[in-house]
Amino acid sequence: MLPEPYTPEFYRDPHPTLAALRRTEPVKRFRLFGFVDAWLVTRYADARTVFGDPRFQMSLPGERGPFEPPLDDINAPTTLANASPEDHARLKGVMMRGFTPRGLAAVEARVQTMVDKLLAELAGRAEFDVVSEFARPVAFGVIGELLGVPEHERPGLPDRIMGKPARHMSGEELKRRNQETMRRAHAYLADLIAEKRANPGDDVTTAMIGAADDGGPITPDELRAALMSLLIAGFVTSLNMVASGIGELIALPEARERVADDPDAARWAVEEACRFHSPFLSASRVAVADLELGGRTVRRGDIVMVSLNSVNRDGDQFADADRFDIDRRPNPHLAFGHGAHHCIGAAVARLEGRIAFRSFFRQLPGVRAVSDERAWRSDGIIRGLAELRVTR
Repeated sequence: MLPEPYTPEFYRDPHPTLAALRRTEPVKRFRLFGFVDAWLVTRYADARTVFGDPRFQMSLPGERGPFEPPLDDINAPTTLANASPEDHARLKGVMMRGFTPRGLAAVEARVQTMVDKLLAELAGRAEFDVVSEFARPVAFGVIGELLGVPEHERPGLPDRIMGKPARHMSGEELKRRNQETMRRAHAYLADLIAEKRANPGDDVTTAMIGAADDGGPITPDELRAALMSLLIAGFVTSLNMVASGIGELIALPEARERVADDPDAARWAVEEACRFHSPFLSASRVAVADLELGGRTVRRGDIVMVSLNSVNRDGDQFADADRFDIDRRPNPHLAFGHGAHHCIGAAVARLEGRIAFRSFFRQLPGVRAVSDERAWRSDGIIRGLAELRVTR
């Protein structure tokens, strides 16, 4: 039996374990999440190879993604997560129709209005939780704007689809949890697609429906699967980035003042937040040929998991890597991946983080954390703050 690194203790503080792996076994075979045998890659240089070398793909030609059923049986249509290079380019081209500069500019104005309204309500509170009362509604508000989710449905929808933040899970329990989440997401999106066909809007869902209904380069099943990836991944990425970034900035008086006053400082704070606490722990690829990686022989069909939290703290790439530094420039972190599979929603996440950080510290200048301790929640490849209580 291979060792399992992703234990409850690891999720509380993964960095000592990851630092040791970078020093001694930067490409090591593990059993991940209790059911996936994979190579875990922990050095930045090797991660760039995995993301950029065509011998690593999302799946073997003609086969499905790296996770066995039932975890991904809901993903039977081709998705960005299991597509061949040709299918990936096709799907990404359709999805990008909803991420035009004009569309992002319109979203930015609506996000700023939403954040300002939320902060005005929180300003009258003596104490509140940043995670559940700010980062969570902002994150789903943004993805709701993009997808055209009716405003009255947004507050309870994350819990309805994904359930309450979970305790640590692995193995069959994690498989069942993920399958249930995907089934609920698909059911909701089927209703949303039907609504948008009847009442089109200025949103990503409507734009992609047009491509599918016109016999374009995306099928109805692929449409639903693509929207599901945007719904879940977009929400989780933004929630964790905003919450953990505020958690770091709140303890740095000079940095938070600069973020409040200077849009450029806010922009670089977002990059550092993504690097310092990568919203997703890892990203997977499959070797489509035998090759050497980090001194190990990787065979065709082997799953390779890039530890994003590790490669973004690699001291060979980032000076003083365990320090949160908004002046880190350039900041070539891999939180959004690299190459052809660079995260499609990265521009939206960056926009959201910039608005959230700057507005939070500008409108709540005296805010401080109730405690220096941080509690983390985990769910498979996700790690984020469970709570961040602040006071004025």
